[in-house]
Amino acid sequence: QNSDAYDPKTKEFYGAEPIESVAINYEKAYRSILQQDTLTYQGIELQNFGGFFGLDSPAQSRKAIAKTPYGILYSEARPGEVEDLLVESFVLGDDGVADVTWNTGKRNTDTFQLVNTTGCGAGAFLALVAPSVTSRLVSAGVAANGDAVYEFSNADNPVARFLYDTNNGTYYSGDGEARTLTFQEFSRKHPVLIVKDALGRYVVYNNSAYGPAVECGKPVIYLYPDEPTEVSVRVDAAIRVSDPSYGNGWYAHASPDGTLTMQDGSTYDSLFWEGQGSGAYPRIRSGFVVPRTEVSHTIDTHLRQLGLHKKEREDFEAFWLPRMPDSSHVRLSWLTTREMNELAPLDVRPQPDTVIRVFLDFEGIDHLIDLPQQKLTAPPRTGFTLVEWGGLLRK
Repeated sequence: QNSDAYDPKTKEFYGAEPIESVAINYEKAYRSILQQDTLTYQGIELQNFGGFFGLDSPAQSRKAIAKTPYGILYSEARPGEVEDLLVESFVLGDDGVADVTWNTGKRNTDTFQLVNTTGCGAGAFLALVAPSVTSRLVSAGVAANGDAVYEFSNADNPVARFLYDTNNGTYYSGDGEARTLTFQEFSRKHPVLIVKDALGRYVVYNNSAYGPAVECGKPVIYLYPDEPTEVSVRVDAAIRVSDPSYGNGWYAHASPDGTLTMQDGSTYDSLFWEGQGSGAYPRIRSGFVVPRTEVSHTIDTHLRQLGLHKKEREDFEAFWLPRMPDSSHVRLSWLTTREMNELAPLDVRPQPDTVIRVFLDFEGIDHLIDLPQQKLTAPPRTGFTLVEWGGLLRK
């Protein structure tokens, strides 16, 4: 049950086949490595937000901080991708409107979210101000409970620059209208908010309207029932764009050939959405490093191994191949059904018999790196089948 290749819903194992003399015990589990929902540390309840109990980092970056009924709890802090930040591996998150009154006397109305430089879901790490630069913080206002909230004293700080440069200063309103800001205009929007938490850490949030535009890019859902079926589909994600319109979910008459007839009579061959998943974006630990000239062939081979049929592969390649980076090599890492069910859970009724969800995380690299290869497999497509593909969209 603790294997990444074990699906707890179907109780099936998608890893390497054991030799004939070995049997798999699907029921046995070890308490010390089971994922817990919460742990208490220094009287504070820590919520499991992205698998922070599973550490695969070098031992020197870990610090034992408490003994629990499930083993030793570690803190794993390391330098962040942005200057002046650390990241730490246990998280309490809040992405609602910050109940803050700014020093100007104005009440905040914006939402803030934990700074996420990883992917299209919630970050599995907190972004923290490094202790060496906490002296650069100044009071920005007061939270509803009376605690001070902070900003960097210099508006032109590395964190704000990172958030601004990620989008090249272009942001989108709720109706999708684009607006370009100068850095001076951006810095007046309170783009970075810093809160001292109960453990004494300075936690960094960004204004949700002006954060890095990293989304789950064009996930496309295909439905193939055995017979004509009325189907509802919901995605646990902050959907920004959809086709057909998402509303409170999709409702369609699905035909065995994949044709979807919506309630207004329009027809589609798939459901499309973009946005940010509700779950934690997984850490990339494996994949493939291939020369840029071999990317097209490699992706097609991988999609075959992951169970996609010809049209699904062609649709994927038509969208993503033009978006491959122009570098000497490209890293290709695949999230599959288990990771996607955690990142952006689907609620499909009636429930499909077979679910295949694939998602590509990629980046251009100019030198070879040592990366464990993934083993790509797929369940047999039997009964009512759902297929979804997507990728990490960095704007």
